[in-house]
Amino acid sequence: SRGLGDVYKRQCFDSGKTKPYTYRVAQLKQLMKGVTTLSSDLSQAVTQDLAKDDFSNWMFELRMIEREIEHCLKHLKSWMQDEVMDTPLFLGPARSYLQREPLGIVAVIGSWNYPLATAIGPVVSAIAAGNCVMLKPSEMAPWTARAVKTLFARFLDLNAFQCVNGAVNVAIRTTSAPVDLIIFTGSTEKGKLVAGAAAKNLVPCVLELGGKCPMVIDESCDMEYTAKKAAAMGFLNSGQLCIRSDYVLVHHSLAETFTTKLKANMERIYDNGSKKATLG
Repeated sequence: SRGLGDVYKRQCFDSGKTKPYTYRVAQLKQLMKGVTTLSSDLSQAVTQDLAKDDFSNWMFELRMIEREIEHCLKHLKSWMQDEVMDTPLFLGPARSYLQREPLGIVAVIGSWNYPLATAIGPVVSAIAAGNCVMLKPSEMAPWTARAVKTLFARFLDLNAFQCVNGAVNVAIRTTSAPVDLIIFTGSTEKGKLVAGAAAKNLVPCVLELGGKCPMVIDESCDMEYTAKKAAAMGFLNSGQLCIRSDYVLVHHSLAETFTTKLKANMERIYDNGSKKATLG
């Protein structure tokens, strides 16, 4: 974990290297080039870890990352412009404006269920904001973690952006270090540990956690639509989705109808027992 210490020394961020618009754009374009160039390798890595097909990898991971980069490149210049603000009377005569500054070093900890999107997605925003980044992909998706490390090594400025792989000990070191922001995607249980460790250093956190997300079905629903969506989204990515409805509250008069239509849609989507699902 040598790279872990290198980023935390802060020389790169303190030098101001990551702040200029031209540098941020150049690194975002390099990241886009890397994702495009290594798209096959990245997709194969996800398949090795999670047995997903290439189309799912492209639609829910690679293309989402590309769109995120495209969005940042389109709007970054306007985001970086100073915003004129009203000056309070007791401070006049004066001019006031809001100037957005990067935080510093951002630690990103990805999850295993979408190992590319939850790892690289936040990195895109951190680069656009002018920060240095320490990325720790999930050790539960080891093939993807190695592929992401290769992506960083080949296409990004390693003085500012580093990917460190490892198990729990690396995660603990990451969350206990004096970084300026931690972005974590994972379970509520692990999120509490991350937030607790960060609190000791007064480090703010962005936590995307799984939780309870019930589906409520009452007598006013369109049952055909409801059953189709329940089958598709309830089992998308084998049910490993943070906004997945993990239980259904259905009116007693509709229970049998819903169950019948849900089963029918599941058989259609999963080709009556086949391991390959269709998205139609």
